[in-house]
Amino acid sequence: MLFTDNILYDTIGISVALLAIVIAFFKWSFTYWKGRGLESPEPSIPFGNARDFILGRIPFGHFYRDVYFYLKSKGLKHGGIYFSFKPTYVPVDLTIIKNILQNDFSHFGVMVHM
Repeated sequence: MLFTDNILYDTIGISVALLAIVIAFFKWSFTYWKGRGLESPEPSIPFGNARDFILGRIPFGHFYRDVYFYLKSKGLKHGGIYFSFKPTYVPVDLTIIKNILQNDFSHFGVMVHM
């Protein structure tokens, strides 16, 4: 006996509470870019902005191409996306990209596989 005399009610109650916690976590995670003043396409739970990629509808390169053109069409120099709940920075302006590749590459934690 956890909360009630009925195990079914306890199971349903715990499941609903866990689901609410997961949804609250995703909603909190999806405020990362807004809190930093960067534009982001509207994410969806649990995929973030990567629904079509995660479901295998488009390849990885097409996913980032679409995000790039979305941000570029809005006239933005950079923006952010969510790959599931993980925020990912997307530079659009060539000056920013060049600066990252030449000066700031070590700050982005990019793993190179050989």
